[in-house]
Amino acid sequence: MTTRLLIIGLCAGLATRAVAEGCPADAAARAASIRAHLDHEAHKAHRWDLGWGLGLGAVAVAQGAMGAARWYPGRDVDDKVQAGLYIGAGKAVLGALPHVILPLKITRPGPPTSDACADLVAASAALVKTAHEERQVFWLNIAGSVALAGGGLLIAGYGYDAWREGVVGALIGLPVGALITITQPRASWRAHGRGDFEVAGGAVTLRLDAVQSAGFTGLVVHGMF
Repeated sequence: MTTRLLIIGLCAGLATRAVAEGCPADAAARAASIRAHLDHEAHKAHRWDLGWGLGLGAVAVAQGAMGAARWYPGRDVDDKVQAGLYIGAGKAVLGALPHVILPLKITRPGPPTSDACADLVAASAALVKTAHEERQVFWLNIAGSVALAGGGLLIAGYGYDAWREGVVGALIGLPVGALITITQPRASWRAHGRGDFEVAGGAVTLRLDAVQSAGFTGLVVHGMF
């Protein structure tokens, strides 16, 4: 029992000193700045997902309807053209799904508390998670666009001997995929890369919290290094 109290006392002293030395005087302002940035980024991400989700969904419906009606402006629709329309509709559906079921996630730290240092830790962690998410989605978008274009081409060519329609679909799909990717919100990724919101000096901020559960009662030191 004495050992545990001694360890807890040392941890408490370490946490108190680290917070005192590592927490900047303008912690509340920094946390508020990051929070406002993430709120704005979340708004942009919602518009990006909603716009492309609805746009690609409309393309899927239109191409599917044209294939079912065997109609294409200025062309006779044979089996190859119809196959190309159906494949295009399928690609549009696959392109729209991530915007609906896996939208770009912007992590937000929640409202401010009475602890400005803890708020800054939470806001900084949210920014890092958001930057990682934006970077990951960016590269996944590129890979997905190439995979859809190549897959549609191979299905049209080998499945329906509609190589012309497959090539046309790929030549349309790749620029659309590139446009989706470059319009993705990436401000958090860029801000984190530039160090816009970092605390000068790489300070360490620790927190000491009491934890009580069925298997453990004591204090836990945690924070951002």
